[in-house]
Amino acid sequence: ADATEAEPEASLPAMLHAQVDLIANLHLAADLTVEAAVAALANVFDVFDKPTFVHVLTTDMHWLLLSDVASNPEFANQKVTKLTCSLQLADRAGAVSRSIINRFQLAVETLGMDINAHVEWLHSGDAAADAVALDAFCIDVDKTMGFHLVHGENGAFTGTKLRGLAEAQGLELSTEGTFKYYDEADRKQPASGTNLPVASFVMFNREHHPFNPDMLRSSVVKAVTFQLDIPHVNNCMEAFNHMVQVAKQMEIGLHAQLVDDNNKPLGDIQIEKIRNQLKVIQATMLSRGIAPGSDCARRLFS
Repeated sequence: ADATEAEPEASLPAMLHAQVDLIANLHLAADLTVEAAVAALANVFDVFDKPTFVHVLTTDMHWLLLSDVASNPEFANQKVTKLTCSLQLADRAGAVSRSIINRFQLAVETLGMDINAHVEWLHSGDAAADAVALDAFCIDVDKTMGFHLVHGENGAFTGTKLRGLAEAQGLELSTEGTFKYYDEADRKQPASGTNLPVASFVMFNREHHPFNPDMLRSSVVKAVTFQLDIPHVNNCMEAFNHMVQVAKQMEIGLHAQLVDDNNKPLGDIQIEKIRNQLKVIQATMLSRGIAPGSDCARRLFS
């Protein structure tokens, strides 16, 4: 009994998540080629305001994201035995509406008739209510944690010194005008459309003027902000501890002071309070099966 209960999960594409996606399996009466699947799906899901995904199962039991292989001639004649169509139930813009769910279900049922497939919905319960609950969860955990480094009695720090200290701590100046710290494990992840390495934390100008090499050579900086985007970061507790360590090193090097959002000095007790808030959010995410920094979390909070 256990094996058959576990089977539906194993027979889904790894990126899909029962709590995040409304999923339909389409069991084909006869194999289709990837090319035929692409033709049948042209424009079917173009009108939705939430991400939709179509995966195809090849005869050698590999799931392919159709959009990844649609224009690749090497896959055109690859036979597929099954499709999944999925609709993401929420994102940072909110929950999917009931009318969009109904349109998605109708589109999938119509597609099933067009390609001679039996449609099996994997969602039990009210998808619209589940979307609202998922959105509430997202709002609850979609938090950034951070603090600021402000100049001390010696006055504002030079951009040159700031850059030198930041790079000595492993931060890199990005094209967006922030300094980013990447964990080596994240760097080694193969980069794909959704899997570009994500920074463990960022440091930016508290006055919101983006950093660039010219500005850093010629300007002084009054304050910087260190920030960690919890849902996006693998091992967010380790990342937070490293961010604190880097900030404390730079605090010494710049003769600066760590402060909170109200410009109150930030000591170990206040940092421990932030760490405890972070633990609560991490636990809330894990209890829902959505780990911070996972592909699923990055999709939800993109």
